[in-house]
Amino acid sequence: MEDFVVDIVHEPPHSWQDLELIVAKILNQCGFDAERGKQISTVRGTVDIDVFAKDNNCTPSSEYLIECKYWNTDIPQTVIHSFRTVVNDYGSQHGLIIAKKGFQSGAYEATKNSNIQLLSWNEFLSLFEKRWLQNRIRSIHHTAKPLHIYTDPLDVSDYLDTLTKSEISQYQKLCEEYIGYSIYSHEVTFGEIVSISLSHKEQIDSIIQTAQKHFDDYSFNNYTDFFELIEQKCLEGIQLFEELFKNTDAKLHVQKYS
Repeated sequence: MEDFVVDIVHEPPHSWQDLELIVAKILNQCGFDAERGKQISTVRGTVDIDVFAKDNNCTPSSEYLIECKYWNTDIPQTVIHSFRTVVNDYGSQHGLIIAKKGFQSGAYEATKNSNIQLLSWNEFLSLFEKRWLQNRIRSIHHTAKPLHIYTDPLDVSDYLDTLTKSEISQYQKLCEEYIGYSIYSHEVTFGEIVSISLSHKEQIDSIIQTAQKHFDDYSFNNYTDFFELIEQKCLEGIQLFEELFKNTDAKLHVQKYS
């Protein structure tokens, strides 16, 4: 299969602010509690950290201190030594330095016998891709459930009987407009409980490539664009169906089975 979806996002950050914001966003979408520009207290005093992230989904919870270096030169070992001291003084389980360009050879030597990782932008994406996919897929699975029900006439047949001819026509038009988003959200989240494997990842890529042929107005060359569109359209469709069925108990029925 040809390369189609290659990364979580379309392109690398364009500034140091952009780098920090996207790193924090990706980690939050992975299920971390991440924030940008956090001041922490260490045994030597307070220190400003570019991105601070806490992983409450593991036992015991773990914390990440992250430095984002949008430099046009390789990061020297002096920066690593300084950051290593901060990580040790704070007692963090993980320290990450994400560099735009790269690291001097001595920088890697400075991480020996430590919990510091030196990462390029693509290495950062690769490190968290599996967890990001798992979390985003579960999120879409939960978001899209009501739309699956609304777009299946058999699931809402009791409530369709109470609608006028005009409202039935409106229901049919809504189904035509949103059934594609319902189908693709179901396909991409099918088996979401199963761990993301290489074969599953390739299956997701294939689904997105097929979706591209049906959604001519959109361009999907990364996971984020596709997932955000599907989520947005599912929420939009659900709201319109709820408005159509507002004088019935359909919403309660959908909530019960979602």
